[in-house]
Amino acid sequence: MSTISIFNTAEGFALASDGRSSDTESKTLTEDAQKIFPIGSLGTHMAYALAGTIRIGDVADRVLFDLGAATLER
Repeated sequence: MSTISIFNTAEGFALASDGRSSDTESKTLTEDAQKIFPIGSLGTHMAYALAGTIRIGDVADRVLFDLGAATLER
């Protein structure tokens, strides 16, 4: 389960999330997973967040597609 929060501030907004990533049996894989990603260009500041099932694997526990890793390749 992911926790992603958005806070309005006088300067704009702030985003925060936990870093936990778990497998399908709720075993913790890491506490340092990136879930919030910056986007934008000069003068524009935005972000998006990923939560839920972002890895697809097979019965041998091989990762066939990892949306988080693909996002970092941008």
